[in-house]
Amino acid sequence: MMRFSVVVLAILWAGGGFAVAQPSGAKVQAAQDLFSRGNTAYNLGHFEEAADLFSKAYEAWPQPEFLYNIAQSYRLGLNCKQALHFYKRFRSLKDQDTAAPLSQKKKDEIERFITELTACVANADRSAIAQPDTIVKPQLTAPAATPAPAAAPRLAPPSAAAPALALSAAPGARRGATGRTASPEPKEEDEGDDAVVKQPPSAGPQLVVARLTGGVAMISAGDLGIPVQPVFGLIGGYPLHLSPLTIELGAALSYTPLPYAVMDEQKRGTMLGARATAVVSCPVTSKLSLRGHIGAGIVSLSGLEVGNPISIDHQAGSFMLSSVSVGVAADYGLTRGIVATVSPLNFSVSPGTDGMYPGSLRELDVVIGIGYRQ
Repeated sequence: MMRFSVVVLAILWAGGGFAVAQPSGAKVQAAQDLFSRGNTAYNLGHFEEAADLFSKAYEAWPQPEFLYNIAQSYRLGLNCKQALHFYKRFRSLKDQDTAAPLSQKKKDEIERFITELTACVANADRSAIAQPDTIVKPQLTAPAATPAPAAAPRLAPPSAAAPALALSAAPGARRGATGRTASPEPKEEDEGDDAVVKQPPSAGPQLVVARLTGGVAMISAGDLGIPVQPVFGLIGGYPLHLSPLTIELGAALSYTPLPYAVMDEQKRGTMLGARATAVVSCPVTSKLSLRGHIGAGIVSLSGLEVGNPISIDHQAGSFMLSSVSVGVAADYGLTRGIVATVSPLNFSVSPGTDGMYPGSLRELDVVIGIGYRQ
């Protein structure tokens, strides 16, 4: 029985990071179904059928691992020319993959296949162009009578007392509570020349999206004249893909200094914001995407000394305010999983509370930053 092992390869969002247009969930599911069918045909030795199914999977979701599976199927099906083509294409794409490069063992294996298949194709080409020296005339003798095949023996039905034969589990398989053989456990490294690569995980980032930003904040609080201040933010979220849109649910933290004067002496408090956020992103090009967000949470004013102009009695040292925010931004893919982000409009408002001199606190931010998707 042919031995079969699989490899789990981590696929990050290629090239455009957050901005890359991803295949729909239906196409990814179709590719997964085609892979399962191709894997079954491969294990049964139906290599031409397996190559066709892996090719259709690649059409639905162009991941380089499918090209390796196609090459494996053609090589074992003795189609040297097609196998050589797909090994070279797989090698070319993986040479550009800095996030999940091939191991040296796999590189050596593919180079060996390419060398052997190049010789195979050359031999076939020489044979195809060779001209025959003579032709053979068919003989007119009557063919010998072919004996009739013997009748196949009739199999008696199994006895009720005879135990049924169970199919042996593939290497690495485990049994569940019902006694049935479960799917083989994934292995870290490919074992053997005749293995196919397991399909990559579902498309796009599955764990986290994070952005670190910095810029300027224009703060308005009653008739207090507050100069432009620096602002820093950290945003994290979990992405949900609803092609072509991506929705991120997460949280945002922000820090802004809050200057004020007491008896002509400059003091500095702090504004700390914490908000739950919902972000909607839409791709524009392969690298550029636009997004909008809405957030709700709290803002804390602290570090206020006696005599500050923010509290009515000039005594309160801190305030806790509710806050809502809206904003728009753009992301541009730099490298695999890394994006540059710019937000020209990010507005938040916090209604004042009893004991606070300004009726409300408003903030308009313009920020830039860097983002990461895993």
